[in-house]
Amino acid sequence: MWKFLKKFRRKKGKEKTASRKKEDDQSNGVQNSATSALATQRKFKRGKRKEQHTLSDSTMNSIERGLERDRRELKRDEQKIENDIKKAEKRGDKQTCKSLQKHQQVLRTANANSHKTSANVSAVRTQAKTMQSTKTVVTAMENTTKAIKAMNKQMPCKQIANQMHAFERESNAMTEAQELMDLLESGDVE
Repeated sequence: MWKFLKKFRRKKGKEKTASRKKEDDQSNGVQNSATSALATQRKFKRGKRKEQHTLSDSTMNSIERGLERDRRELKRDEQKIENDIKKAEKRGDKQTCKSLQKHQQVLRTANANSHKTSANVSAVRTQAKTMQSTKTVVTAMENTTKAIKAMNKQMPCKQIANQMHAFERESNAMTEAQELMDLLESGDVE
């Protein structure tokens, strides 16, 4: 007898959890796809950066497609409800009209929320692309800095500075000589 009750309770509990999961899946369709996409992203967390960027981009694409799919469904449902409202008005059933209008308002709110979520996903995608390009620029600057350091090590700075000073002295002397020659040519020597 007790064994039977235990089995019955287990089965009943499993049925409840299965029905709860089904309800959650229906109510959180987009959230579930987003969480599964994030779980996939965590699985490949140790991959290379470029692969991660590609993965996050494909995740964003799948989320946006899911949102678009949900919006189409909401639009279809809203159209059906609108037709049902018209039929109920023809019949003169005010109570049904009110409940259908409330349901229609809920669908419109859900559609607006879907658009907000889509905007947020788009913002996250843009931010991820910006971060990736910033990382690329930083990497390029790092490589340039390394190249400059290597060149500075190879170049004899003191010798170059001495040569620059000698060139400047000789250049000044040449300029003075040129000025003197110009004065001699013009005949303005005093």
